[in-house]
Amino acid sequence: MLTIDQKLQIIQWHAVFCLDGNTKGGRNWKSALANRLGCKPSAITKWTKSGYSFSRKSTASEALAALQDEAFFDALLGQEEADAQKRPQLPTFTNANHYAHILRSVGLKLRAEGDAAAKKHDATLLRQRKRWRNFTKEYVYVAARPPDGDTGGVPLHPDEEREVRKIYDTLKEPAARQDGILPTVVSAAPHSGISHLLYRLFPLQPDVREYYPGGFHHLHLEALERMKDAGRVVKDKLIGEDVELHGADEKIKGWNRLIAEKLCMTGGLLIVHGASSAVEAGSKSLSFLVEIARNINKASQENFYTKRRCSRLLLIGWDLAGLGRLNNGNTKTVEFSPALNSGGEAFEYFKNCAEYYWQLRSDLSGQLPFELQRPANNSIKRVEHHYRIVDEEGFKPMPSSVRFRAFSVTDVHAPSPLDPTQGIWDRLNDELRSRVPEIYLALGDLQNYVRSLRPAKKENELEAIRLSSTALFQFSAEMHGRLIKNHAGLIGTTYEELDLTIFGSQGNFLRLNEGRKSLISPLLVRALIQDDWIEFGPEHRAAVHAAIAEELYTLTAENDLETMARVLPYSARRGNQQIFFALEAIRHFMRAARTASSEDKEKLTQKALETYDRFLEPGMFAASDEKAVSGKWRLSRAFGMDSLKFEALCLLSEDGYGNSPPIGLDKVRTARYFRELGITLTHNMRPAEALEAFHRAVPNTVPNSAEQAYVFSHQITAELDNGQIDKAKVSLARCREIEFGLPAESDSRNRIKERNKAREAAIALAEEGPPAARSMLPDLAEGGLTDYSGQRALLFIDAHLPPFPETEDADLTTLNQTLVATEQARTEAWRRGFKHERVRLSIRRARIYRLLGLPKAAVPVLERVGEELHRDGGSETAYREFQLASAETLLAIGQPGYAFAAYAWPAFQALDRLNVPARREFARRLCLHLLDKFNECEKLSEEDQNPFRQYIAETDRYVIHPSFSFRLLPSDDELSNFFEQFMTAAGRERYKQALIE
Repeated sequence: MLTIDQKLQIIQWHAVFCLDGNTKGGRNWKSALANRLGCKPSAITKWTKSGYSFSRKSTASEALAALQDEAFFDALLGQEEADAQKRPQLPTFTNANHYAHILRSVGLKLRAEGDAAAKKHDATLLRQRKRWRNFTKEYVYVAARPPDGDTGGVPLHPDEEREVRKIYDTLKEPAARQDGILPTVVSAAPHSGISHLLYRLFPLQPDVREYYPGGFHHLHLEALERMKDAGRVVKDKLIGEDVELHGADEKIKGWNRLIAEKLCMTGGLLIVHGASSAVEAGSKSLSFLVEIARNINKASQENFYTKRRCSRLLLIGWDLAGLGRLNNGNTKTVEFSPALNSGGEAFEYFKNCAEYYWQLRSDLSGQLPFELQRPANNSIKRVEHHYRIVDEEGFKPMPSSVRFRAFSVTDVHAPSPLDPTQGIWDRLNDELRSRVPEIYLALGDLQNYVRSLRPAKKENELEAIRLSSTALFQFSAEMHGRLIKNHAGLIGTTYEELDLTIFGSQGNFLRLNEGRKSLISPLLVRALIQDDWIEFGPEHRAAVHAAIAEELYTLTAENDLETMARVLPYSARRGNQQIFFALEAIRHFMRAARTASSEDKEKLTQKALETYDRFLEPGMFAASDEKAVSGKWRLSRAFGMDSLKFEALCLLSEDGYGNSPPIGLDKVRTARYFRELGITLTHNMRPAEALEAFHRAVPNTVPNSAEQAYVFSHQITAELDNGQIDKAKVSLARCREIEFGLPAESDSRNRIKERNKAREAAIALAEEGPPAARSMLPDLAEGGLTDYSGQRALLFIDAHLPPFPETEDADLTTLNQTLVATEQARTEAWRRGFKHERVRLSIRRARIYRLLGLPKAAVPVLERVGEELHRDGGSETAYREFQLASAETLLAIGQPGYAFAAYAWPAFQALDRLNVPARREFARRLCLHLLDKFNECEKLSEEDQNPFRQYIAETDRYVIHPSFSFRLLPSDDELSNFFEQFMTAAGRERYKQALIE
């Protein structure tokens, strides 16, 4: 489309160079100009003609006119050396003023037309934006009871089925003959997911062919570009596009009459989703529904299909009062409010849904599923905690909200699966979206409601729900007050002035938690609101997130635990509440950056990096390497918070997933970023992804430098975890090259030399076993482990322990010496503040006790480890080591069944899913060994059979942050199910076959 300035330029050039206003013979220059401006030649003709009335008329011959056109052509192409004979005499000064006046007049006219066109275009865009990212079709027909019955899908909750049946029974209730056929109006919370339920359950009702043989016609108002299109869409689909009306019937009212008659004659039901939006839009938008209801009533009185006087029009909305005005207020009404009565019921339904989504995602990705009942998954821990407080706070979650939470948790590729601030639409790719109609239909319903909260009418309500959407858990009154006080004009209503009565009938859509003084809304609502805010208020969203980030940064620096507790209702067990606040500050800085200008985006990213540097791992992204060493591995070695570190690093990245570095980093810090991401992924047992990060780090390092050797060294660990021993040897060779290329006796060379020796031993341990690794390490009798060095200390101990199942008699002298070395390492780890590494050393301590013939001495050691992991969390590696060591110990005290069910089998499933070959093979062999040793007389009911369960009761009293701790054990019910299968040889054989395959 030509711009106004381009149109004016065409007119100006032609008026000056084609004085008689003629364009004869101008095909060539028109084509050339059209190519240059990217339009059709006809557009050039149109706008040159617009200049005719402003050109001087002359009696020039056709030849002169052609010459003038050629001169115009030359001018357009910038040919300054055009033939002078072909160039007409330019206008005089008087004529030039005349043309200037003419062009100003034309310009004003064009700009006025352009403004009108722009307004029309903006209005069209506004209508389209109402349905932004809405994947729901405008009209869908569903036949009554499809031949194949229920096509399946996510498990529905029984209360949803009861509520749908209640609607259906109301539809069937016959009205008095004098009342005709009444419409039914349903009030449903915007996030109830009612659309999917009606699609899925209505056609399956027992007597549906008797009452609704014509099937169900679903009309989604939120999917329409204009509300007035509703009648046309239904008419085209229900009656046919080629039906023509004559005379007075050419009006839309004629369409409505035919639609009503068709519904009555065929026995169909028109279901209008989002009908309340028509009420919000005004009388013109509502007229379609009013006319349909009136015509259905009239058709019934004229004996059109009156065998069943059930409703033929079903309106789904969130406001009974507004919709109740239809049919002169003569309607049947139903309230749709499915709910889960307790937190325990919600969590059980969550697990059922999550199992379905795990299987779905596994089918799409080609990965094997794992049983959700026995996960070591931080998100599951958070969900369990969330539903535990449901009863305490007295609200009943909707099944649709539980489904969405399960859908989110199973997104293993999301660094923050339960973070609403990342939105939701971008996480629904085309393939996945087609498989989860219950998700996108619920989002469509919800989006329709949110768009009705227009700022001009309901500014405070919209602001409240937007503030709620910024919170990972809940938006506190403390934060609300700080924004009012320190960021004038950003939000308009104080916490005390909030009036949420509009949400009172919307099923916990948004509510005040009086006990905690906070705003709370379901995860489903918060995620959609963030996407909506990005679309309809990106600048305001960026400003709010940035302000929250600044306040969190200040709170982190002040470290006032009392104030912090009012903002975030969880505490850190290892004495550093700042960690969680720093993470949230980073989250909000980066969410603000998403919709900020390019300049502000870089500033906000730098502020987030500063937060990481100051509070999480000091100096990690500092300009100098010396400062960068000071806080290295603080999160992982001291706290075992590899999940938190991974989330923080992903938040810092430009794409939010760690695939691109933070904006503004130079090559040195880019290499450092990907190196740390790779190390963290290795600790989280995601070696394939870790290798991708290391491969991004290497090109940004100085070739043959100590930093490059350091990256290769950690790459070896990931390659060994990934079962790539040959590639690990190649990486070791690169490290050797770098080592020999550095000056002899330099500190860098000596450090690389020691690392290379350790990595060589690690390769030998993976390829040939402990004896080969021991030959490459210092001898125990000579002091062995003298200098504590984290991973090398763990490697040293592992090399001196026999593999499981032990094929050789353990040497008591070696074991005792290894125990001494382990105790020394534990003491040194504690002294240096590496508490999480001390936990991993304690697991090895328990193994040594067992090998020494003291399994009952190992039990309290593992109890203590379990308590710390359950309470404080830890790396994926530490948790799997704990599971396998616990299984070995239980076998030694005569409980192979419990060892298999509670520890070994869940560990194998997780390692299989994570695809860590070496560790998976160890778990597989252990599981097979336990099945062979299973004692059919073993019982689960006696308390002394559960030696590791007591710490669960001890740690439940802690109010801890649920994101970074583990659910360690299956429930007693889950274990009982296992034991029922173990009671027969056939049941055990099924597990064996699964392990062998």
